[in-house]
Amino acid sequence: MNVKMKAIGFLWLLFCATGTLFAQQAVVTAGGNISSASGSVSYSIGQVMYSHIEGEVGSLNQGVQQPHVFTIVGVEDVRKDIIVRLFPNPANQFVHLQLTTPAAFDGSKPLSARMYDMQGNLLSTQNLSDDITTISLNQLTEAMYILQVWQDQTQIKSFKLFKSN
Repeated sequence: MNVKMKAIGFLWLLFCATGTLFAQQAVVTAGGNISSASGSVSYSIGQVMYSHIEGEVGSLNQGVQQPHVFTIVGVEDVRKDIIVRLFPNPANQFVHLQLTTPAAFDGSKPLSARMYDMQGNLLSTQNLSDDITTISLNQLTEAMYILQVWQDQTQIKSFKLFKSN
């Protein structure tokens, strides 16, 4: 009996040693390892391959799981008495920013328009003193930008602006 147990143990060890071991893997667009004195971390960006296996007792999802991405399509405006429109969008050479209520020019706090790129860099600031203000896009490349209308230190409205050629 002791010899039989040793034989089974040896066969099990042989089976485990010769079997292929698999680790979690994924095909990604970028990634790497970062190490420092306090530890290390591995990261991946942009999984392009994903596999799903179904069986009798369940299913298995291989690869790195990506969360759902939610985009906010609208938020409540801070000042309801100031109505702002941006047109045309997408635009090529210029856009018009229209303020449609007289409450926008109450004189106490000036309005301004701030243009940002998608990295958050401030590209330009323009004071708004008329009902319709024209903003030139000639110096910008074809991309998406954020145009925000501010009154003093309060953001009134934010637009996604698409510059096309």
